[in-house]
Amino acid sequence: MKRWKIGMYIRLSVADRNQGKEESDSITNQRELIQRYIESHEDLSSCDRRVFYDDGITGTHFDRPGFEEMISEVKKRKIDCVIVKDFSRFGRDYIELGDYMEQIFPFLGVRFISINDGYDSIEYNGTTGGLDVVMKNIIYAYYSKDLSLKVITAKRSRMKRGEYGGGLPPYGYLRNPDDHHRLIIDPEAAEVVREIFDLTLRGKRKGEIARIMNAKGCDTPSLYYRRKHPETKKFQKVPSRNGWTLRTVRGILDNKVYYGAVVGHKVFRKEIGKANIACVPEEEQIIVENQHEGIVTKEEFEQAQTFRGKNEKYHRVRYDYPLQKKVRCGTCGRNCRVRILKPATNPTRQYACNYANNQVGEGRCSKDKVSEDVLKEAIWQSIRKLIRLANEAGEKEMDYLEPEDRKNSEIKIHMQELEKQKQRLEVRRLELAESYWMGDMSKEAFQKKKTSLNIKIEAVEQEIAVLEKDLMRMDPELTKKKLSMTQMIREFAGEEQLTDKMIDTFVDHIRIYDAKHIEIEWKIESAILKWLEEGNQ
Repeated sequence: MKRWKIGMYIRLSVADRNQGKEESDSITNQRELIQRYIESHEDLSSCDRRVFYDDGITGTHFDRPGFEEMISEVKKRKIDCVIVKDFSRFGRDYIELGDYMEQIFPFLGVRFISINDGYDSIEYNGTTGGLDVVMKNIIYAYYSKDLSLKVITAKRSRMKRGEYGGGLPPYGYLRNPDDHHRLIIDPEAAEVVREIFDLTLRGKRKGEIARIMNAKGCDTPSLYYRRKHPETKKFQKVPSRNGWTLRTVRGILDNKVYYGAVVGHKVFRKEIGKANIACVPEEEQIIVENQHEGIVTKEEFEQAQTFRGKNEKYHRVRYDYPLQKKVRCGTCGRNCRVRILKPATNPTRQYACNYANNQVGEGRCSKDKVSEDVLKEAIWQSIRKLIRLANEAGEKEMDYLEPEDRKNSEIKIHMQELEKQKQRLEVRRLELAESYWMGDMSKEAFQKKKTSLNIKIEAVEQEIAVLEKDLMRMDPELTKKKLSMTQMIREFAGEEQLTDKMIDTFVDHIRIYDAKHIEIEWKIESAILKWLEEGNQ
């Protein structure tokens, strides 16, 4: 009897909760249903099983973490039987679901079971199981779209009533404990918001305000939330040195919530069931005023917009250049801003961290500006070295590619023999323990033989570990990658200067720590890069 490797897939969407389905379709109940099904079938009950689940994710698309993890395991042949409660848990896109049932799973030799639909692919030889299954999938898809429309309509109704339906409350506010759709002022954060508006009304620019906030040591909104909610994982990866920036200040000055308004319908989904969203023009947004106590008045808010209009003039010119979005600050990891000097006559680009000027204290980012010419020269010299090393490696690779493949196979065969030997020794150790517990041998004899077996098993394990290292070092796939990479690098051997194609081919990104410390991250695998730099040994 075939021993199946089972993947139990479970999904619960937010829409399911909103429709009161938590009891029947909850994660726990789906798991229990699938477990009972497995235990009641002799060919499945003794099989290994793993659980994959997506909680709060729609079934109208297949871009789901749990689903993608399961499919990855299927492709690795670690899962060959997928079980779900019903077709709608697997997915509501009936076309793509049909692809999995008719083409993908049969091709990969995967058994697919939908319990409530009475479907088991092993009984249908890889087909969908007839018209009834197809119709069910179509009904699920249309049901999902109808449900989405109802959810959207309900949300719009709440927006028009002025209920706050966002995720985290805006900086400066808390959810009202008596009504989670209403906001109340957070006194500590509200003081900072009030000061930002006051500084703006006194004519301060956003950059000046950001520097003032950093000098006073005020937490940014993300750091403030992390300090107030240490039990959550939200914003835990935000660096502690993260400071106020122009964007942070602008986000507060633009938010109508601070004069007591609730703004809804700021984005919309272009197509139900798809991930693409678009911004809604301000005149089409749902704005309901006087829904909570404002930190500033509406007049102060509008006056602050007027002051900003006088102080800020934007003139953006788009440039395309080879290092675009590849240069990052080595300290904070964010993209560096580009400053173009003399754009009309002799354009020269300089890179610097966009946040350095707003930071104070130790560990802040460098304010150094590094010219593009310096970066390109560093890249060119490094690529020249790579080309030289690749030329030296090219001929060697062809000589020992085939012998490595042969030796690699010999190592694998030897490892299989050692694994069998280890299994035999472990069986003998179990038999020895059984004899001792049955009273067939003395404790002294048992201890002596057990020690001898342990020494033998340890020796075999050590030999296996050595061979595994050899196998990794002589991996034929890695060798072929080495050959492919050296050939690609050697294609640029005739070049006499750096080209845009070289940068695009080899450079992932560049980190600037200061004017004298620059680090290039390559698109070349680290193992291959190390092999080249060590002289192809």
